[in-house]
Amino acid sequence: MDESTKKYRGQMTEWADIMEGHILPDWDDLPQLELYMDQVVILAAQYMSHLGPMLGEEKPVTPAMINNYVKMGLIAPPVKKRYRRSHLACIIIICLLKRSLTMAAIQKLMPPHMTEQEVEHLYRSFRRNRSIAIEHVVKQVHDWDGEIFRSDEDDDDAAFVIRLAVMANLFKTSAEKLVGASPDPKDRR
Repeated sequence: MDESTKKYRGQMTEWADIMEGHILPDWDDLPQLELYMDQVVILAAQYMSHLGPMLGEEKPVTPAMINNYVKMGLIAPPVKKRYRRSHLACIIIICLLKRSLTMAAIQKLMPPHMTEQEVEHLYRSFRRNRSIAIEHVVKQVHDWDGEIFRSDEDDDDAAFVIRLAVMANLFKTSAEKLVGASPDPKDRR
């Protein structure tokens, strides 16, 4: 195994270990008390703390981001500057999905004026499906010779990165197509 392959394998294994150990809180574990903006930011950041070390980010969510989500209709406005558990759940979903979907696609998944029960259903589904996806990807990472990381003799240092980026783009495009946020190629003619 050459040095660059060892380096990539080490980085991916470290990332997989972080992801494998990260589970979002269950709906019932989200605070039932109404929270102020600063409390929401602190809690959301704690729930997404695994992202910082991976991406070199300091803050996965800020008050400005939350205000923008309200303006875009992705989350309901706070009532008397207080946010409910449904707000926090939506913020977590948005912050995690915006890394892989356009805001238009997220808006289709999270229509305005969702009820508390609809948000609960969406959050539970998101949490469950995120765990399934993490489990699958972690398995692929640990199976270094599996489909994602198979190596051709002519691969260079960038081959793994390119392969992952192309796969990510294909999955993103597929997801956007399913929610109807991606224009149909036939419509471009």
